[in-house]
Amino acid sequence: MVGWRKNKVVASLILLLVWAVLGAPQVDAQREQKRAIAIESQALGTSLNELARQTGLQVVLFDEIGADIIVPSLRGWYVPTKALNILLEHTGLEYEYMDEGTYIIQMKKPE
Repeated sequence: MVGWRKNKVVASLILLLVWAVLGAPQVDAQREQKRAIAIESQALGTSLNELARQTGLQVVLFDEIGADIIVPSLRGWYVPTKALNILLEHTGLEYEYMDEGTYIIQMKKPE
């Protein structure tokens, strides 16, 4: 019985490795495809939630960072990260890619 569990764990690890090698590039390719995006001019947090809903990106914005920022509307066909860049223009904010599809919004770092 212990041998069966060990084989199951090994098989699971192999499948995970295959996904990481073969599946991850496909996810990246999907993320970089243009999509129809329609976001109204509104509070930054609401716009980022709508961008996440329309594109599947996971965007983390802490309230104190984005409070009182209104962004213009965004309509058209965009690669999701390009749309994110456009929404953050002139806000003093930028994003940092954390992991599979997750972006953290933060204050721009001094250059």
